[in-house]
Amino acid sequence: MIEPEHPVHDDFGRQIGTVQRVGAAPSGMSLWRARSLDGVDLGTFPDRDDAHIAVRLDWTLGRPRTSDTHERYHRAPGVGVPVFLGH
Repeated sequence: MIEPEHPVHDDFGRQIGTVQRVGAAPSGMSLWRARSLDGVDLGTFPDRDDAHIAVRLDWTLGRPRTSDTHERYHRAPGVGVPVFLGH
């Protein structure tokens, strides 16, 4: 049975992503998938709170992302090349 997605909100009440229970680990613990607002899979976590934190952290890293690799780049003032900010 597919579990529903649960919205994650920022401090202003805007939805910034979702967490979803995706099954259980071999140990029997629940696994939670974190997904950003733009659909990037942020990983699977053994705890809903950890998945929630991953979404909030991703939101604070900002935008934009490249559409093909979902990597973040930022062109810092005075720097000729973009600075890689991660996935």
